[in-house]
Amino acid sequence: MTLSRLSTRFALTTGLLGALLAVPVVAGAANLPSVTSIIKAANAQMLMETSVHIDVVSVNKTTSSTIKVDLGVAKGDEYLKSGNMKVAIVVTSKAAYLSGNKLGLTTIMGLTSSQQTKIGAKWMEMLHGTVPYANLAKNLTTAVFAQILPQVKGTTASASADKAKDFQLSWTTSAGASTATRNVLLISSGSKKLPISQTITTSSGHGTTTYSKWDQGFSLTSPAAHDTVAYKAVFG
Repeated sequence: MTLSRLSTRFALTTGLLGALLAVPVVAGAANLPSVTSIIKAANAQMLMETSVHIDVVSVNKTTSSTIKVDLGVAKGDEYLKSGNMKVAIVVTSKAAYLSGNKLGLTTIMGLTSSQQTKIGAKWMEMLHGTVPYANLAKNLTTAVFAQILPQVKGTTASASADKAKDFQLSWTTSAGASTATRNVLLISSGSKKLPISQTITTSSGHGTTTYSKWDQGFSLTSPAAHDTVAYKAVFG
């Protein structure tokens, strides 16, 4: 099963930064800290957060997409709608669950028509300790925080134009004018240096990701047993 999802294209950047330590950061354009300092401070703060809510709105050519994500330490959920495609994923400490309509499961998730038919209107269940579970859990828990921040090299810093003077990190993730992906990540200059929003612009579209409700927790409900089908029944 293909587990790369449309959300990755707009909600998260690529490249792991490794362990970073907090350093003092001073707000204000006149005292704008270095890119390294901003990234270190944001990474250190995110390591202390236990959850976040993410909203993504994007347009790719003529297709509009919306994604709602909640990330926790050992749980998460995602609800994606892109054109006529729908996908929903729920991750708990015991299992991960996948559902969606035919277009969503075959086009976004990469299932065959036969596999999609076996799931139907139910949720496919992937138990903790299995590879499919691990693949989904690493993208829908706080483990993904490390992917939000860019690499220091190639990133520039500036201050936002409003009174908050938040930190703006800008970078391009691919070479060539026709294929370049331009990113702007806004990080709070307040006491908690946490991501606020990110905009991504390509030659074929644009997207905005908003981060909110840091460390506020959330609740989710696992599908009922009679509404699930085992992973092995779909791929066995």
